[in-house]
Amino acid sequence: MVELTVAEYLKVGLKRLVAAVFYYFFPWRSFLSRLGRKAIFIVVYHRILPDGKQSVLPYISVDPKEFEKHLVFLKANFRVISLNTAVDLLARAEQLKENYVVITFDDGYSDNYDYAFPLLTRHKIPGVFYVTTGLIGSNKLLWADAVRYISYGAQLTACPSNETKPGHPKHYEFRLWKRIAEAKRDIARLKKVDEKKKWEWISAAAQTRGLNLDKLKGFEMMNWNDLREMAGHGMIIGSHTVSHPILRNLGIGELQKEIGHSKRGIEEKLDKNIAHFAYPNGTRDDLTSIVIETVKKTGYRSAVTTIRGANYPGANPFTLRRTGVYRTDGVREIVLKFCIEKALGERNKHN
Repeated sequence: MVELTVAEYLKVGLKRLVAAVFYYFFPWRSFLSRLGRKAIFIVVYHRILPDGKQSVLPYISVDPKEFEKHLVFLKANFRVISLNTAVDLLARAEQLKENYVVITFDDGYSDNYDYAFPLLTRHKIPGVFYVTTGLIGSNKLLWADAVRYISYGAQLTACPSNETKPGHPKHYEFRLWKRIAEAKRDIARLKKVDEKKKWEWISAAAQTRGLNLDKLKGFEMMNWNDLREMAGHGMIIGSHTVSHPILRNLGIGELQKEIGHSKRGIEEKLDKNIAHFAYPNGTRDDLTSIVIETVKKTGYRSAVTTIRGANYPGANPFTLRRTGVYRTDGVREIVLKFCIEKALGERNKHN
């Protein structure tokens, strides 16, 4: 079962139908290669988890077999480059000669090392891993994972969705969908409050339900040895703050600490200059002028958002757009996303 509500499952079904029709009947290769300017598409993944690894698979995850299909397809149809090369190309005045793709990962989950890193190495594809430094090598949870566990994680442990023994309620999955919807509402609401109130709510909710949020399986992060090995094989390690807060909710002092300490922390551990940053959440609302200016002053070369879109020469390197890839996305869905983003980029050029 994927971490989706009933309404979201229906939307996914419709999206897959549209993507299939588009892939097989629309000349998308010609559209991407011949229409307008060439672009750089920065793809963002979060988790790489096999089917059956968890009772409810995170929507932000992709199965390793599907991920490898993505890599093979992208390498065959685009030029896959490093983020350093992409930033250099975007800084030039001349137009791109072909479409490029950059592969990125957010947060720093251990499955990135277990599954994504070997596949990237096998296919000789560079990747960028933005890590939340305060969680590296620890048993701490990202705040959103804590909310998910409070809402339905413990229920999964007690009653997995494939349980068939007598006595278990037949409406289990319906109840689970309600819990998933509840978690999504709580996460959306908590994005708007400051960090102290957010964690106070999480602690109180866990205590009310008798849950211990320490040393939970399924949410592990990479450790520094993992990151050293990956960096030694050509992967770029970037910063995703210390604790993954919503940056617009922070005062200037905390903002500087989250953005600066994470950079210096990685540099000390890996003995490498850290030049790239990813905004937590990364929507338009999160990118205040103070946040962007702080990232610039801290010494980064680029910063990526979660705003959908393609990137063209002359783009602001501190508000780079990305294409999100999720559990229900296959090659056809990626093609559809690229074409929509390319079309919107061309339309905006003429507006």
